[in-house]
Amino acid sequence: MNNAFSHLKTFKNFEDMVSDDYYLNAPQDWTVVLTDIKGSTRAIQNGKYKSVNMVGVMAIVTVQNICEGIRIPAVFGGDGATILVPNDCVSKLKEPLKRCQLKASEEFDLDLRVAMIPVKVLIEQGSVLQVACQQLEGDSLSYMMRGDGLLLAEKLAKQSEEYHLNSQVSPGELAVEGLSCRWNPIPSQQGQILTLIIKNQSRDVKVYKEFIGFLRSIQVDLQLVNPDKLSTHYPPKHLYYEVKATTVGWLRGLKYFALLFLVGLITLAVRSQKKNPQSAVYKYMSDLSKNTDHIKLEELLKMVLDVNSSQQNQIIKYLENQEQRGALSFGFFNSSEALMTCFVKNQQNHIHFIDGGDGGYAMAARMLKEKAAQKF
Repeated sequence: MNNAFSHLKTFKNFEDMVSDDYYLNAPQDWTVVLTDIKGSTRAIQNGKYKSVNMVGVMAIVTVQNICEGIRIPAVFGGDGATILVPNDCVSKLKEPLKRCQLKASEEFDLDLRVAMIPVKVLIEQGSVLQVACQQLEGDSLSYMMRGDGLLLAEKLAKQSEEYHLNSQVSPGELAVEGLSCRWNPIPSQQGQILTLIIKNQSRDVKVYKEFIGFLRSIQVDLQLVNPDKLSTHYPPKHLYYEVKATTVGWLRGLKYFALLFLVGLITLAVRSQKKNPQSAVYKYMSDLSKNTDHIKLEELLKMVLDVNSSQQNQIIKYLENQEQRGALSFGFFNSSEALMTCFVKNQQNHIHFIDGGDGGYAMAARMLKEKAAQKF
């Protein structure tokens, strides 16, 4: 079993995501799996931002489940993901990922694209792809990626159809066990959910570290999810999206009502026990608040922050000054809430994927691309 990242040294603090001490080169016998949704910006503008998130996470969950027992680095990007898998898992993944594509089309009316680019191809063209790992609570892990190999993989995926999965799929079950959507959107407590994507133009690792230090200096709370503020409104707004993603045919109605009953019981338990430090509910919600991916590195620094108007003004001014100096470029988007889509293996291993409301990451990326286009 190719488990190249099983002994990867982990870090705890966000500042360490830029430290060379924690990065390992992706092995040449691994493959980069890129997923994205064609026309995601238009879908988001049509109000389908939660569907876009759900499909993006669905692919990650599928790969994790098929490659059970192997540490699989994955980074969620709102409308898609970057995933690393050993080559000996690639053949096992093709049909399950095609079923994800079919599910995305039939249930969410979205075109999920999947490309597979061998790391060996990236290395042969002189590019580097590196991985780091953040230790969250319990057994939960969050991964970071950096290197020009990411940009090359995206370029190759756009240039050639040879790396893409075809649309023909054999009948079979989805591999989405653990995918869930049982929490309501997370409203801003400070006034604004700010989604940021920052590109380091100088290649100096201090650019990102200094920015995180700046955030701390203006007292931005880098823990986005506060257990006390999580809405327990019943039923959860997007619960049916979980049913659509995990169930087919006539079972859907039965699954929905069964899930409504289960989530109703869970909601009662959360309401009564979330302030009891001795309860399993308190422990789980405390871990949940820390097991989010709202700050991450995928060559670009990506963040979803809860800020007040003064903090936002200071952040944008700081970034504009750095942009004028040529140190970085950035895109941002404002919304009133953040969205959370979850992958729960068990009580000790659960990761919660965050995006800004109304398609935060996709819209911030759009601004970044528009800025780059204006330079030419």
